[in-house]
Amino acid sequence: MTIIESIGDRKTHDITIMGHSTHDVCVAISALTNALVQYAEEYSAKNSEFNAEISRYERGEVRIHIEYGHALHFLYFGLGAAAIIAGFKLYEHNYPDEVKYVDAKQIKNSL
Repeated sequence: MTIIESIGDRKTHDITIMGHSTHDVCVAISALTNALVQYAEEYSAKNSEFNAEISRYERGEVRIHIEYGHALHFLYFGLGAAAIIAGFKLYEHNYPDEVKYVDAKQIKNSL
């Protein structure tokens, strides 16, 4: 199973993608993950107040830590990231035995 965990607010955002799924699903999740990493790295390179730290591991795990630095970065980066996250959610919907998207806001609000 691949688990995508997202936790954040207007200042920081942490996204962790870990695990494996069947070949086709894993390839799709990897493509979405690579798009998100590339987007974060390019956005960070163009905006000095915005910081993206990417940790990659060989065992099928990626951690992305975002520090927005300014409210506009929360808005602008967030719009692009939302499209990629929608892809993760779509795979969770279509392959619930293989992909789980966890939004920490949902967990926090349910407590």
